Amino acid sequence: MKKHLIQLGALCMTLTLALASTAWAQNKDDFVLVEGGTFTMGHEEPHQIKYMLPHEVTLTESFYMCIHEVTNKEYEEVMKKNPSKFKGDNRPVDQISWYDAIEYCVQRSLNEGLTPCYKGSRKNGYTCDFSANGYRLPTEAEWEYAARGGKKDALDTDYSGSDDIDRVAWYEDNSGNKTHNVMTKAPNELGIYDMCGNVKEWCWDAWERLDDPSSVTNPTGRSKIDKDTFFILRGGEYDDEPEYCTVFDRSDDAPNRDVIGYGLRVVRTASKADLEAAQEAEKPSEAKKARPALKNKRAQGRAKRK
Repeated sequence: MKKHLIQLGALCMTLTLALASTAWAQNKDDFVLVEGGTFTMGHEEPHQIKYMLPHEVTLTESFYMCIHEVTNKEYEEVMKKNPSKFKGDNRPVDQISWYDAIEYCVQRSLNEGLTPCYKGSRKNGYTCDFSANGYRLPTEAEWEYAARGGKKDALDTDYSGSDDIDRVAWYEDNSGNKTHNVMTKAPNELGIYDMCGNVKEWCWDAWERLDDPSSVTNPTGRSKIDKDTFFILRGGEYDDEPEYCTVFDRSDDAPNRDVIGYGLRVVRTASKADLEAAQEAEKPSEAKKARPALKNKRAQGRAKRK
């Protein structure tokens, strides 16, 4: 009997891993690897207390970020409901509270055979295991790092991918007072769309004033969370003015507030195997390496015949 139970447990584990592998293989094209690094976070705007002073941030862990906001179709498939004011499969889901966003991450992880990052409840609060392989919200630092282009950032633009907001964002002047299908504006350097405008995106962090210019590593927001805690939203939304759609603007709200224009984007912590695979993919193949040598040999042969 004990032997059969062990075999059954092993079979269940194998099936779970197979489910996770299959689901990730199907979804991976919707994600981009954001390699860890160091950047300057924040902006010098003394009149805006919700801005933060520029300070150096180091992210030691790489992560996968979805290249688009969670859509109505994706949310409904997982949660079996759609709270959005603006319907349409490829529009970003909206009217999402921070709690809704956390619960979506947990349920999607379970559906795909992954280990949820979050434990807890609305009543008792949530904790996050950043080493788990499930879906989660980005930290505020991860969000801004990706919005600025990560290691590929060479532009230092106010909006994600451009200083021309009309090129990269749906906002007050061009949205027609509604959200639009994801990925219909230009992406940033990493290939991520709609980091500015369309819907605001919840982050994991609780709001706090960041006026300390000291450098930090892997910030995740203040650890003490109570009933009065507000959480960070980033990126601006379809009816915001340009100044609220920058890569450095911050807003916040209570975790149960499901306002029109509040949405989410998911990330996953990258494993060591993910990074090794990505590095291997970037290496030129042996066949490509051999081509220049072969070309040189042919050229030498032609020269001798002449």
